[in-house]
Amino acid sequence: MARRAYLLATLAVALALPRPASAVDIKVGKESLRLDITESLWLAYHADNGNSYFNPAVTEYTGLDGKRHPCSPSLRLPQCFVGDVTDDAYTELLNRLNVQLAWRRFLVSARFDSGFWGGTPSAEALAQVPMGEHRFVQPGFSATRGPVPTGVAAFNVEKLSLSYLGRDVELTLGDFYANLGRGLILSIRKIDELGVDTTITGAKLLVHKGDVAATALAGFTNHQNFDQTRAQWIDESNDLLVGGNLSYRILKRATVGANVLFGAPGCPTGQKCKSDVFNPVYVGQNYVLRPGLMLDAPRLLPWLGLYVEYARRQDAPKSAPAGPIVGDNKRVEGDALYIAADFFLGAITVQLEGKYYDNYQPWYATAKGGLSNPFGNLQYMAPPTLERIIVQMNNNTDIIAGRARVGTRLGKNASVYASGQLGQSKPDVGSVDTLVDLVVGGEFRWDQGRSHFFPLLEYRNEHQDSNRRYFQTGYVAPITEEQLVAVEWDFSQDLPRRLSLESNGLIWFRYKPIAFADGWVEGQTYLKLAWASKLAVAVGYEFTSATDQKSFTHDFVNGQLKWNITPGTSLVATGGGYRGGLKCVSGVCRVFPPFQGAMLELVVRL
Repeated sequence: MARRAYLLATLAVALALPRPASAVDIKVGKESLRLDITESLWLAYHADNGNSYFNPAVTEYTGLDGKRHPCSPSLRLPQCFVGDVTDDAYTELLNRLNVQLAWRRFLVSARFDSGFWGGTPSAEALAQVPMGEHRFVQPGFSATRGPVPTGVAAFNVEKLSLSYLGRDVELTLGDFYANLGRGLILSIRKIDELGVDTTITGAKLLVHKGDVAATALAGFTNHQNFDQTRAQWIDESNDLLVGGNLSYRILKRATVGANVLFGAPGCPTGQKCKSDVFNPVYVGQNYVLRPGLMLDAPRLLPWLGLYVEYARRQDAPKSAPAGPIVGDNKRVEGDALYIAADFFLGAITVQLEGKYYDNYQPWYATAKGGLSNPFGNLQYMAPPTLERIIVQMNNNTDIIAGRARVGTRLGKNASVYASGQLGQSKPDVGSVDTLVDLVVGGEFRWDQGRSHFFPLLEYRNEHQDSNRRYFQTGYVAPITEEQLVAVEWDFSQDLPRRLSLESNGLIWFRYKPIAFADGWVEGQTYLKLAWASKLAVAVGYEFTSATDQKSFTHDFVNGQLKWNITPGTSLVATGGGYRGGLKCVSGVCRVFPPFQGAMLELVVRL
C-alpha cells in the first residue's frame, strides 16, 4: 500500500508541472535530463449492444408450420436465445500513464495502468451466462501481479525498463519487445487492433560491430493485464523465453544469420497447465525449441532483392502435442520455409512470395486457470502470411502456397497493381484444401499529392479437394470452405480553407456453407470532414447480416468528433454503435462483441 501511495504521489508531482517537461532545462552534470509523459484516458458507457446467448431453458420453438421444433445453438433463432444483460448498462474507465526519462544514452521507461468498472453485473447474473460468453471476471479474483478484482479501481505497474543505447551496444533490463527474423522464430509485439500488448520481462543485449551483429535475450512473458475488449483482468502466464540471433553482412549486400528460441511453459510448480479449446497448451509440453537460418539481401543486385528464412520446430516431448491438435496429428516436429523476391524493373515492380509450413504450430501463452490466454490470440510466433493483413485465414500451419504481385506506374501520380495466390493446405488428417486469392487495386493522386483515391477488389476462394474423414463417416463435406468478395476504398479530396473531405470503407460478401447456407454481407463506411490537422468530424455506418456474430442487431450508426488541441494532445468523443465479429491482423484473429454507447478518449503528452 505504501509503495502504491509513493508512486501515485510521485506521478502527481510530475503531472503538476506548469509547462511541458521538454521546456524545463534540468541539468545532470553537463547533460540535459529529458522527461516525456503521455497520459491516455478512456471513458465509456456501454448501453444495450443487442447481443444474446443460447438459452438452455428453452428446448423447443414454434416454426412457421405451427409445429414444435428442437432448439439448437447453431440455428441462431431469436426464439431460442435470451438477451445478454451482463454486458449492458455499465461504465468503464481505463487509464494508461507512460513516463520516459532520458539522460545521455540511458532511458528509463514505465507504464502504469488502472481501471474501474461501475454497474458491473452481480455474481448471480454472471452464473446464468455460459462461460464462453463471460465478459467480466468474478469479483475477488487474485492475479499474479497483485489483487485486481473487476469492478474495483486498481493501479498496476504494467511495463518498466532501463535501457542503455550505445553506438555498438544496446542493453535493456525490464520489459522489451522482440522479433527474430520475420516472426517464424519469435514475435513479441503490440497489436492495438486486437488489444494485445505483450513484452518480455528480463534482459536483452544487442551488439553490432562492423559486419557482425548479435542479439541475446532472456526473460518471462508479460501480457497486458487489463483487457479492454471484454473488461477482464488477464493473468500472467510467465512463460520462459531464451533466444538470440547471430548475423554477418557479406560485401554490404547480403546478411546471413541464425536464430534460436528456447521456451518453457510457466505452469506453477506442482500444477498442470490448463488445456481447452481456447488454450492450446498441453500438460506434456516440457519445452519449445525453434532454431532457424535466414538470408536477407534487400539489394542483392540493382534489380533484385531476396529474403529467405527457414525454421525448425523441435519441441518436447515427442509423445505429447505441444500445440493445437489437428485431426490425428500429434507430432511436435515441423518445418517452415518462407521466401520473398523483389524485382525492380523500371516502372514495373514484381514481388514473388512462397511459403511451405509442415505442422509448424506457433507457441501459445500458457493457460493458468483458463485466464492467461482466454481467447487463444496470445502467441509468441507470427509466421508470415501471403494474405492481406486484415483477411481471415483458415490454416497457416500446414500449407504450401505462392503469391505473385505486379505493379506499374501510370505516369507521375498513378499506379496499378494485381496479385494472385495459389495454395494447398491440410487443415485435417485426410483433408486437402485448395486456395485461390486474386487482388487488383490502384493508387491515384492529384492536387500535388494532397488528394487521393485507393480502390481495391479481391476474390478469395478456399475449397476442399478431398476429405477422407468425413466421407468415411458418411458425412458429405461441402465443396467450398469459404468464399470472399471484397470491395474497399480510401478517398480524400483537398478543399479550400484547409478543409478536406475523406471517405473510406469496405464491403465483404462472405460465404461459409457450414455456418450459413446463404452466406452473409458485412462492412462499414465512413465519411469525414477535417480542418487542417486540428478538427475532424466523422459519421459511420457498420452492418452485418450474419447471425453468428451473437447479435441480432445488424445495423450500427456512429459519429465522432476529434480535436487535436496541440500536436501531442487530442480529445476524441464518439457515440453510437460498432458491429461485432471476427477481426484479424496478420493471421492472428479475435472475436469482438458489438458496442453501443458513448466513448471519450483523452491523450495528453507533456
